[in-house]
Amino acid sequence: MQKRQHPSSHSSAGSKSTIPSSRPRGRSSNSSLTVPTRLLDDPSHSDLTVTVGPHSFHVHKAILSLRTSFFTNATNPSSGFTESKANVVTIEEHSPHAVWRFLKYCYTGDYPEVSTLDGESGDDPSPLRHTRVYALADMLDVPSLKTVATAKLKRKLDTDIVSADFHETVRDAYSSTYPGDKELRNVLVHATRKHLGDLVHHEEFRKLLLELAEFSGQLVIESANVERPVCPTCKRCECGKGPIHNFCSMCNKNVDLVPGLQCTTCALCKMDTVEHFCSGCLRWLS
Repeated sequence: MQKRQHPSSHSSAGSKSTIPSSRPRGRSSNSSLTVPTRLLDDPSHSDLTVTVGPHSFHVHKAILSLRTSFFTNATNPSSGFTESKANVVTIEEHSPHAVWRFLKYCYTGDYPEVSTLDGESGDDPSPLRHTRVYALADMLDVPSLKTVATAKLKRKLDTDIVSADFHETVRDAYSSTYPGDKELRNVLVHATRKHLGDLVHHEEFRKLLLELAEFSGQLVIESANVERPVCPTCKRCECGKGPIHNFCSMCNKNVDLVPGLQCTTCALCKMDTVEHFCSGCLRWLS
């Protein structure tokens, strides 16, 4: 992770401190980089092949390495991996459409809503396509893509009526993420609260509530809006001077926290993208 940058200045006492417009997050700082899409799957100068199911993609290590070190490590001659000899990496147990979207993201900084992958009977169901991209990004250690997938899922759930098969999206997300990874889960809990009156009429959703304790528990905690003990780190700094600002890198501004959830959950976007800044000593609190 890159070294945290301090604000160049801050306001006088009683006014808001100047907060950096964005936080550097490892390799995600390259998210604005664009490369001509035509380079993707062009074998002319390709030095790596990514395969998934019947599909093979001709790609470039240099471009992929800007997003993740996964492929660089896998093809390193000193690693001893089979991939290092043939420069072919096979991705198993992931959707070909999710892999295609991941590669699109590597080359353009974004991925399309609709897949145009040839030879497939149909795209992943929506909004499952975003949870599957998220799961792949988690495996490949691409946090910036996880954020993109979460934002796309949130926009879809905010604008669309939650369908009767919403339980499949929840089950897919919770089975492919670990309990501490709240970014995607919080969006689903928020959508469930918003549409709970309609969802409880679906038998499959009621079964999900009984089967998936982690989801049901998080839903109850957030719905109850219960205050929990204050985390010392996010409410005070050892300098004892200025107030602590909760800065959400997704919303790009100071925000309130969600009562009952962990101290990094933004009350606006429901994502775990909040970090804490002390205006007294001008530093980010880890």
